[in-house]
Amino acid sequence: MTTLTRLQARRTALAAQGFTRPRPRATPGASHLNAVVRRLGFLQIDSVNVLVRAHYMPLFSRLGPYDRELLHRAAGRAPRRVVEYWAHEAALLDVRLWPAFRWRMQERRGLWGGPRRIAEEKPELVTSVLDDVRARGPLTARQIEEDTERVRDHWGWNWSEAKQALEYLFYTGEVTAARRTAQFEREYDLPERVLPPAVLATEPPDPEQAHRLLVEHAARALGVGTVPCLRDYFRLAPEPTARAVASLVDDGVLEPVAIEGWSRPAYRHHEAVTPRRVGARALLSPFDPLVFERTPHRAALRLPLPDRDLRPRGQAPVRLLRPAVPARRRARRPGRPQGRPRRRPAPGPRRVVRAVRARAHRAGAGRGAAAPGRVARPRAGRGRRARRPRRRPRARRRRVSHATSGGPPAPSTSGREA
Repeated sequence: MTTLTRLQARRTALAAQGFTRPRPRATPGASHLNAVVRRLGFLQIDSVNVLVRAHYMPLFSRLGPYDRELLHRAAGRAPRRVVEYWAHEAALLDVRLWPAFRWRMQERRGLWGGPRRIAEEKPELVTSVLDDVRARGPLTARQIEEDTERVRDHWGWNWSEAKQALEYLFYTGEVTAARRTAQFEREYDLPERVLPPAVLATEPPDPEQAHRLLVEHAARALGVGTVPCLRDYFRLAPEPTARAVASLVDDGVLEPVAIEGWSRPAYRHHEAVTPRRVGARALLSPFDPLVFERTPHRAALRLPLPDRDLRPRGQAPVRLLRPAVPARRRARRPGRPQGRPRRRPAPGPRRVVRAVRARAHRAGAGRGAAAPGRVARPRAGRGRRARRPRRRPRARRRRVSHATSGGPPAPSTSGREA
């Protein structure tokens, strides 16, 4: 059995994700997008919109600046290259992998409460919504839910009954997403009007073959990983995943390897490479396929996590989108009651402006900078005493002895006499 160090396993994972390939010199086109989608298998979708939405970031991390309209055309116009479905989570899935998820659509494994309950309690509503989509699609949930009830007891996911029926139909594959609107709403339509004819004509594999296909794709995308790593990539069940791994090992597709510090056996894809050096730099999203799987074994590779390792060299890590951490409790003194730990308030806009202006005063530039030759007096901060400007030392006059100079100088006769 081959033994890999953690550094070798890390370089293998980075190479499998495409970070060793040079970025295109020209503007990336549709062929570059298709290559990334074919390598990863999907782009995870999330409604969090801090910098950009999550599904735009993996392409930027591997291609650099690109036209996002390429992804819109690939997902919303024929012939579609990606289609929405539940892969890892809600994702833009490679359209060629859509038949491999037919078993999940038929078994309805993983279907959650609201859509499942609406299908059991009101099957006539589900049929009515499907007929509406068939007659007038593509449609958003807002265009159907005028006559249905909406529950508003949740802070965010207050779905109407029509929306829950659409999500049930979407999960079971009876409808799919034609595109997204500018408000990030799905437009639902029938699969035969969205998917390419070649995909519709493909015979769906049985569940065992589908698990084998998905596990192999996960191993190729990860490079090396344990069975939980391979299972989490497409959120598969443990038992079918273990059987698929054993079958792929027997056929030579997966190679068992040992990684230093790992207690569980790992498996490497037979096409994976281990470069001697990886010099790539990229901005990663927390939903990137390289880092979204946070098991202890993947964490042992010390992959660059976006919420921890975005930091300048030699400085403390910068935590992004993290709640305030309470200060440490002080040691209890005798006779002093133990109170709640005090939280240090986050700097507000005024406090930041004051800090920037104070720095500008010290640097001698910006608004209110001192004139050349003068000393600026910084303003007093909150809770601090104002610093007094330093006085310049006066130049001392050199004393001259009259004895050595022959007496005091004679008065000038050029002026008028007093």
